[in-house]
Amino acid sequence: MFSPLDCNLKQYYRAVGAVGAVAHTDISGFTSRVPKVGAKALREFLQDNPWHNGLVEFDEQATNGTPALVDEATVTPEIAEGLAGESTDPKLEAGTETIAQEVRDMAAAVAEAEKLTEEEAADRHRLELKIGRAFYEAGLALKELKERELYRSTHRNFNVYCRDRFRFSRDKADLLIKAVGVVDNLEKSDNCRNFLPTAESQVRDLVALSPELQCEIYAQAVVDAGNKVPSRRIVKNNAQQCLKERTATPKPIPYSLNDVVKIRAGSNSTLRKHDGCWGIVTQVGDSACHVHISVRNVDLPCLPDEMDSVDPKYILDIRVVHQRIAVLSKLDLDLDPVIWSMLETLSRQTCFTQIQLNSLAWAEEQYRISTL
Repeated sequence: MFSPLDCNLKQYYRAVGAVGAVAHTDISGFTSRVPKVGAKALREFLQDNPWHNGLVEFDEQATNGTPALVDEATVTPEIAEGLAGESTDPKLEAGTETIAQEVRDMAAAVAEAEKLTEEEAADRHRLELKIGRAFYEAGLALKELKERELYRSTHRNFNVYCRDRFRFSRDKADLLIKAVGVVDNLEKSDNCRNFLPTAESQVRDLVALSPELQCEIYAQAVVDAGNKVPSRRIVKNNAQQCLKERTATPKPIPYSLNDVVKIRAGSNSTLRKHDGCWGIVTQVGDSACHVHISVRNVDLPCLPDEMDSVDPKYILDIRVVHQRIAVLSKLDLDLDPVIWSMLETLSRQTCFTQIQLNSLAWAEEQYRISTL
């Protein structure tokens, strides 16, 4: 069997690298000087490749530029290949392949010895499931003990029983019992049943929610965790965000029917092409308004933050122009592109010039539309 002292530093790196992540060889604290050419090649290679992650430190004063191993490391086959390509000293090659072969043989023996049979693999899976469901089974047992009062022969109440028998408070017992109901709900969901929680804390923040909301939040947490069992932090963040959105007090609507407003799309992609257009409020709800955009002949739902007020001195003119544009826009495909462009411009203006009004009158004349 060889040790790092049986070869120079670069040979040892290359030999360990031949077996990749299988062989983890303890080289902590080992330092060695390498032939001058080899040291230079190793230095250049490691400096040009950021993957070494601190395998080698260069301390010019302490080692006179000699690379020194500072931590346990495993070098991948790709790294070993790169190191082999950097060699410029023929003497450095001698013995390296022998060392690498011995490491490969050791790794193969370890891998073979650690391989599980099908029966062992099945047992492992079964036992892991038991461990993952331990809190659930504990909750079920506590629930039955509590409901049937099976503690009454030795203890006056459930709280004292839990403290004396299991060394935890009644609060802890209640958390485990409540977690059972959450897990039962999650098992019914197609999006959750393959990623059931493995600890009570992972569902603690879902206990007070409805079954539907429990499944919705947990399913999103699974996605956020990369399609695996999510941590409590992820579930808690999702639950808090969901509750915040559902319980947020809607902003009061400052507009009334037939008010003139200007659309401000913000992050609403549906409103983006209407951004800057004015419209007439046609419906006022509890948390949103419907605004009619005449040039598009559409009614759009808008939140309070997606509307701006228009200067009152322009409102009368806008309402008149709104009616005139609405008539023209109903012609749809019969309108000339130049007319469409003009209407788009007018729909974003709040103060109209005389030239703009004359252009609108000309368009109406072309299509024989009366403004009387």
